[in-house]
Amino acid sequence: MKNIYIFLVFSVCISMVSCIERSTTDAAKSYELWAGEKPGHGAWAIHGKYWQSAHFTKEYITYLELTVVPRWKTEYLSQSHLIVSPDSTFSISDPPLWFKPKRPYKIWKQPGNGQILCVEELASSHVFIFEAQL
Repeated sequence: MKNIYIFLVFSVCISMVSCIERSTTDAAKSYELWAGEKPGHGAWAIHGKYWQSAHFTKEYITYLELTVVPRWKTEYLSQSHLIVSPDSTFSISDPPLWFKPKRPYKIWKQPGNGQILCVEELASSHVFIFEAQL
């Protein structure tokens, strides 16, 4: 009986930990919550905004402005299956005030109706990333 009680208490504690909403506008913390590691491995956070639901499905929305090395950008584009968009403009819902890439830029998107967008400023090493999993 004691083992069942311990199991139940442990299960409730674990389920409560995974049901905490996360939200930040700190650039480094936003990057860490999104990438699972601190910035500095080829990417440095300038601005960030991150929100994650309390639901176990881990719904999230992230906006990032990063300075990146070419290798990091190439790996990110490949892992996210992004392709160059023929569009010269982009539209995302409710972006932060700082989410304004300077022209000229290149837009990368997921094919179809994907919820990942990467805008690369061509005159700098800055990329602006929007990802949503809802």
